[in-house]
Amino acid sequence: MSAKNIKDGELKINSDSDRKISWSDFQIIHGNFNPLPGDVLLTIVGSIGESCVLKKADGIAFQRSVAFLRPTPSTDSFFLKAGTETQHFQNELNDRKSSSAQAGIYLGALSLVPIRAPCLLEQKELGRFFIKVDFAIALHQRKCF
Repeated sequence: MSAKNIKDGELKINSDSDRKISWSDFQIIHGNFNPLPGDVLLTIVGSIGESCVLKKADGIAFQRSVAFLRPTPSTDSFFLKAGTETQHFQNELNDRKSSSAQAGIYLGALSLVPIRAPCLLEQKELGRFFIKVDFAIALHQRKCF
């Protein structure tokens, strides 16, 4: 998977067009880092700043165009995702991106971008609220088309 698979807050998998890798390459990639359900995926090359919460990690490997934000036990995944969508966070990404043929964010620069968070209970309530709002917006958009 790559940054192109993360759109509109979702991981979009297309088994017909997505690239496949060998089992040995998959094991090498996952030997260094194993994505987990609940990780927040963030595009850091090309279309910078798109995010989603990983629901299922089995059999999926990502190119370096995607960063994994692993929530701590005191951080809710959906709240963290919502934090990556704020204008403040997006501005921080924009300020830190490299200017080359294809813009990108280095992981060291990404680690310096702050996300403010209330207590875990409040994060979970806000995260559920944001999911409902996103769902309502998607329904409304479908009606308009």
